[in-house]
Amino acid sequence: MRASATDEIAEGISLRPASGHTPGNVCIGVSSRGENALFVGDMVHHALQLAFPGLSTDFCVDYEGAAAARQRMLSSLGSDDLLFTAHFPDSAPGRIRAGEDGGYLFDRVSPSFTLDGRRLM
Repeated sequence: MRASATDEIAEGISLRPASGHTPGNVCIGVSSRGENALFVGDMVHHALQLAFPGLSTDFCVDYEGAAAARQRMLSSLGSDDLLFTAHFPDSAPGRIRAGEDGGYLFDRVSPSFTLDGRRLM
């Protein structure tokens, strides 16, 4: 399957084209109850790529395409949206905010779980 502009594959779950790291690479967007998250997989390998979205790794097939996809995905996130990375320590989710020179800063979010209104973590 090849994702177009944004393909919703199930209610609240969309594939977002992010070619560059590899041909056909996608990010996964999830929306539920007014909250949004983006799973970026191999599009971001290191926090430096948030600070400098134009920085690609040797693993990217198309450096410019990867940088453009990264900038497009990151700029689409709202301040309350969660960013899930695959290669950061602990792969913890976080939120991004604008940094200097067009880059972004990553604020890790500590997980918390509730059960019957009681906080478990």
